[in-house]
Amino acid sequence: MATLLAPYNTAMQLGSGFNSFTQQMCIDHAVTRDPDAIQQHAETAIEKQVAQEVIYKTSIVDKVTDVTSAMNINAAFSIKYDTFNATGKGDFINTSKVKESDISFMITVKVVNQVIYDYSLTKFQPISGLKTNNFADVYGDCFISGFQEGGEFTAVISVKAKDRQAADTIKAQAAIEFTKDKLEVGVNGQFNRDTTEFLKENETTVSVTWTGGGQNIKGPAEDWTFETMKAAALKFPQLVSQTPMRTHAILTKYTALRSFQATNLQASIPYFEKAGVYTNILQEAYLDYKTIAKNLQILAYDFSAGAQTLVEAPAAKKAIEEKQSKETDSINSDDMVPVSRQDTVQGATAPLRITEPYPATLQGLESARQVVRFMLNRIVGEVDAVTRNPDLATDEKRRLPYMSPFLFKEYLPVGVPVPSAESAPAIAAAPANDVSGLTGRMGSTMRF
Repeated sequence: MATLLAPYNTAMQLGSGFNSFTQQMCIDHAVTRDPDAIQQHAETAIEKQVAQEVIYKTSIVDKVTDVTSAMNINAAFSIKYDTFNATGKGDFINTSKVKESDISFMITVKVVNQVIYDYSLTKFQPISGLKTNNFADVYGDCFISGFQEGGEFTAVISVKAKDRQAADTIKAQAAIEFTKDKLEVGVNGQFNRDTTEFLKENETTVSVTWTGGGQNIKGPAEDWTFETMKAAALKFPQLVSQTPMRTHAILTKYTALRSFQATNLQASIPYFEKAGVYTNILQEAYLDYKTIAKNLQILAYDFSAGAQTLVEAPAAKKAIEEKQSKETDSINSDDMVPVSRQDTVQGATAPLRITEPYPATLQGLESARQVVRFMLNRIVGEVDAVTRNPDLATDEKRRLPYMSPFLFKEYLPVGVPVPSAESAPAIAAAPANDVSGLTGRMGSTMRF
């Protein structure tokens, strides 16, 4: 059986129930120590000292969920609590920067100093009268059987080209420079100046978080740059050896306990192994809609301030023309809920779909923001549904209750910068209905 880990927080206790899917704490003392087991393992120290295990890794970040997966944070947790950090410290990464960048890569250092495992936790504690369908809510699907101590260091570097024509070149260069082989050179301090020069020449964002290692990761007056990040990663294992912290809880399935099997409970213990891929997709959609909501707010502000004008989305016009030329696809005809310019849907259970472009007005932007809120709520609701019934994640006939953010974006108005006095004559000479070359905040900076 594979070892299950969950990011540590101070509320965790040995023997407490735990939901490995939502990473939520459940009932305490779900499993207690067996006196016979305590005597049997009396000669074995609970805290087992091991040689320090250190893993350096670098990887290209294709999706934001690559970061949460590396940190052992489940997508269901990130959606339900709208955070990337299981310890309550808040997000360390700007997801919009990652999505809008031309390339992002992640460097992690994982250090394990020792493993604390209580082998005497073998006595399952059933609750008399508990309904079997409430078992997962009360107990979860596993319990906390131990902890890892050490440290974790995670840095995400996002690069956005200042020259849009050079974006493909920068992406290719970064992908070559920061391969696994290059990382092995890097952790030995051999990154040369040419290797990272492109980081200085373009818009670069460095996001760093760590657990363990104390406060001497970098100087208090130093900013986070690639150089300070690299220096921190190099000395991190040594710092962790001096000031380790608990980084993860070790989880054990109830089904692994002889005492649980002996209770003959008709409990329905969920198996979440097949739900991981689906919830990663839900998380990406959730983050995409959060980015859309942010950009709609900025676009509304710029429009109100007179910095931008609005035009109806050209892609949406084309889609409508194509739709009018043929009948609606039979796959969507039965369960599509058309939402036009100011329509809202309350209490709908069918998939929420947009079939008309939003008007290029402030009201149109506000209507779009309202529907984005509906989409976000539906994604959270889908996580709750899968938590109750993991089989929904593999139901091929189940339709997504939200609209793809890729498609939704096609119906949004486009922001166009208000021309300056110098450029006004040239723009006035252009055809009034020519919007093919227009780009604005929604069209140029939104990255999926």
